[in-house]
Amino acid sequence: MIKAFIFDFDGTLVNTEPIFTQAWDIIATKYNRTYDQTLKTSIMGYRALQAVEYVLEAWGIDIAAEEVLSEIDPVLLELYEKNVEPMPGWEALLNLLEHHSIAKAIATASQKHWVDTIFTKLNWQGRFSHVITAADVKHSKPHPEPFLLAAQRLKVDPKSCVALEDSSHGLESARQAGMLTIAVNNHYIGTPTLQKADIVIQSLSEIDNNLLQKMHALIESRQNHNKHA
Repeated sequence: MIKAFIFDFDGTLVNTEPIFTQAWDIIATKYNRTYDQTLKTSIMGYRALQAVEYVLEAWGIDIAAEEVLSEIDPVLLELYEKNVEPMPGWEALLNLLEHHSIAKAIATASQKHWVDTIFTKLNWQGRFSHVITAADVKHSKPHPEPFLLAAQRLKVDPKSCVALEDSSHGLESARQAGMLTIAVNNHYIGTPTLQKADIVIQSLSEIDNNLLQKMHALIESRQNHNKHA
C-alpha cells in the first residue's frame, strides 16, 4: 500500500530548469564559457555548491565555488520571483493524493531559501508535510539519504513510498532508498536510466486513480516477495 509520495522539486514539481539555464548562461558569459546541455544534464540533482564545483572544473576555471555561487544566487532568486511556474498537472495530483490520504514530502538538493522563495511565489505553504533540502542532509543524491530522511520524517517505511524524479542522480537515490521509482521524462535523462525506473511518465497529469492502483499493486507485490524471500 502506498503510504507517501516523495517528490523531487526542480524539474519535477516546478519548471526551474529554464531558469537555471538562464542564470548559468549569465555566469558563463561573464567567464567567457558555454553552459551546454552536457553540463546541464551532469549537474541535475546535485547540491548548489557541488554543481558549481563541477561546472568550474569542466570550464577549467580556478576560482572558489563559493564566490561563483554568491554571484548566481541573487540572479536565481530574482528569476524565481518573476518567472517560476509549477509543472503541468501538479494541482490535480496533489488533490488526488490528499483525497486518498497519501502523505506528501519533497526531497531536493536545492538551497532552502530557493525553495522558500518558490513556495511563497506559488502559495504552496501547507501542501507538503516535510521538505528536505540540501541543508538537511550530509549526502546529496545519488546517495539515498534525502529520500530516506523524508520517509523518516513522515514516519513511513521507505518501501511503501513512491518517489518522483526527473534526473539520473535522483532516480538512483530513490532506488537505493528502496522506493518505487517514477521517472518524469524530461528528455534529458536518457534511455538507460529510464529503463531502470519502475514507471515512466511524460507529465504529472498522467497520474490518476488507475495508475495509483498499478503503483499499489507493484508495492504490494514487492512486499509479498520480500516476505517469502
